Formats: sequence, structure tokens, C-alpha cells
Amino acid sequence: MITKWLPNSPSQWLSFNLSKTLVLTEHAAAGDLWLPDGRREELAETIVPTGNLLRLRSQPASEGRPDSLHDRQARLLGDLGQETLRRLRVAVVGLGGVGSILVEELARLGVGELVLIDDETVEKTNLPRLVASELGDIGRLKTQLAARNARRANPDIRLTEIAQRVERPESLEELVRCDWIFLAADGDAARHWVNAAVQQYLVPATQVGVKVPLTPQGEVGQIHTATRLVLPGAGCLWCNRLIDPTRLAIDMHPAEEREAAQYIPGVPAPSVITLNTLAAAEAVNHFVLSVVGLHDEEGDFASVIHRPRTRQRDLQNPRQDPTCRRCTSSGQLGLGRRGSTPF
Repeated sequence: MITKWLPNSPSQWLSFNLSKTLVLTEHAAAGDLWLPDGRREELAETIVPTGNLLRLRSQPASEGRPDSLHDRQARLLGDLGQETLRRLRVAVVGLGGVGSILVEELARLGVGELVLIDDETVEKTNLPRLVASELGDIGRLKTQLAARNARRANPDIRLTEIAQRVERPESLEELVRCDWIFLAADGDAARHWVNAAVQQYLVPATQVGVKVPLTPQGEVGQIHTATRLVLPGAGCLWCNRLIDPTRLAIDMHPAEEREAAQYIPGVPAPSVITLNTLAAAEAVNHFVLSVVGLHDEEGDFASVIHRPRTRQRDLQNPRQDPTCRRCTSSGQLGLGRRGSTPF
């Protein structure tokens, strides 16, 4: 079990080697932390990022006022579950076909704050897959479009728009302050940096994607959608060979150099909104059930691979390399800023 301890100061991110005295119950946690400089901080919250995300404070959370807007879903999630969603800060990295749907669903669910990260602008060929997009949106930042749709869905939502790639300092500083991350960007750089945020700062994430393979003759292969959980200490994207070192090195270069290296293909990959919707719904459903504690324990950590052509659905448990320097306690796990990938 990996636990993240947060003091009352929101700017402080702590790791495992602090002196601490904690009292834990099923519904609450209290205690004191002694920082390396000798200061003593009262514990504000204990977070257990597992299949059912636990957030323990010194006093159990109250249900708050009834929410008439979300009455129908609160009949499943409960008023406390709805209040939990309202308090969450969630990042969406990549605001294309899948990311657009994620933003729409998260906003309508009542998530209190979204961090929107994407450096691209809307092109004409994006319009069939971007929720509520219009011809007049061509050339606008995808962050602007996502923010507009989120506000339409939930006027009270708080938004942070970052029109930068995820590896930029502005993006990373916001990313590690989130309660959950949705990774809907394809590049190896995005995977690497989100993976680092998960393991070093103990923020759970979900990678969401769609693969439509085509042969050189144009024949369609086995389409699949993937909803992969990336949890602290539970087998990272490097362990599962989902980051290619060579492509990562190229992806970290400026756009013109990536073009020269033929990293960006001349022919875009196929993309269809219905497949994107399938992947996004799987990811958000898991997230909602996790944060309100409705998951069955069995299979909580499994990723879901769905093959629409055969209606086959597989669960895959993550692999972990016991010597991994990113997601094990002998490596970067929980080290925050003191890790080898400084933010």
C-alpha cells in the first residue's frame, strides 16, 4: 500500500523518509509530521491511491448540502460521493478526440476543477471528433475549446488552461498538484512525464487510447481500445514497455526536428468518435467508481483492452520489474522533487 501524506501547506510534497506519527481508522487519519528542517506540521490529509481511492482527514468528510443538479447520479454515488467529485482536481493531458470526451464527461459529473493541457490548435479534420466543435473553431487552441465545453457543462467548474506540451514546467507544476490524471496524448514524452508524476508524486492516472492498425494494403486489423491504470508502485509504463526510449528522445526535440526525424507520420492514423467514446467511457467509469469507493476489490488494478470487432474484452494486470528505478521503493517512488526527473 502506497500512502501520500500532505501537510496543511499545499506547496509541500512529502516522501517516505520523514518522521511521522499517524493514527489511522477506516474513515479518518490524524497525526504530525517532522520535516527535515526540524519544523513540525499537522497532517491535513492521507491519500491511499489504490483501486478505491481513499482520502482520510482528521475528521470524516461531511456530505455537504444536497445537490439538486446532480440528483439522479447522486442516487447512485450518494451526496458524499457527489461532494467528493466536487472537491477533486483532475488533469486531462491531450485534448483531441479522446481528451475532448473526457473533459465533457468529467465536467458533467461535477468534478470541481480541471487542468487542461495541450499545445495544439484545432484543424478541420479534428471537427468530427471534438465535442461541440464548430467551423469557427479552426485555428483556436484546443485548451480554449475544452474550457468552453467544460463551462457549458458546469458553469461552476474551476479551470486551469495550459497551452503547452506536458513536459513544460508550467504543465508539470500543475500536474503534480492533481488528484487524478487522464493521459489521452499519444507521444512518448507525454507518457514518460505523466509516469514520473504518478511514481514520484503518487498521483494515480489512467492512460486512454485507441489503436486502429492498417496494413500497407489498407486492410483493417484488430481494432482495440485501451484503458490502462497507472498507479504508484504497481508497475509503471516503463515496466510494461509502453515507452520507447528512441521515440522518447526524438519526441523531446522541437517540432521541426521531430518532423525531420519522421517521428510525425505523413499520413494520420485513423480515428473515429465512436471508438474514442468507448475508451473514454471505460476510463471515466473506473475513475468515478474508484473515488466514491464503489469498486469490488477484485480486478481494481487491471487494465481493460476492448476489441470492438469481436466484442472481446480482456483484463490485463500490470507487470512490474522488481529492479525498476521509477516505480519501486528502492528507486524514485515517492521522492517528489528529489527524484531523478526533477519538476
